[in-house]
Amino acid sequence: MVFSLAAAWRLALAIAFCAAIFMSACARAPRQAVPGTELRRLVASALILYGVGGLASLTHHELLADLVYGAGIMVSALAAWLSRGRD
Repeated sequence: MVFSLAAAWRLALAIAFCAAIFMSACARAPRQAVPGTELRRLVASALILYGVGGLASLTHHELLADLVYGAGIMVSALAAWLSRGRD
């Protein structure tokens, strides 16, 4: 079975995203919860990244869209982890 370069990149990104989501759920919680204003900024930046990814998809820039979506997923996973505080 032969994969194209784009398929290999997407597979690698999918594995990295799954690892980030898994780590945000299973990693030890931070010592202190992050203030709500900073969490809102992280979530807002993730939403902006999703919007930019959507715009890149509409303009047929698939690789850029994948990378920007991925950055949004990573920021969302970081915000979820930081919000846990002391479990």
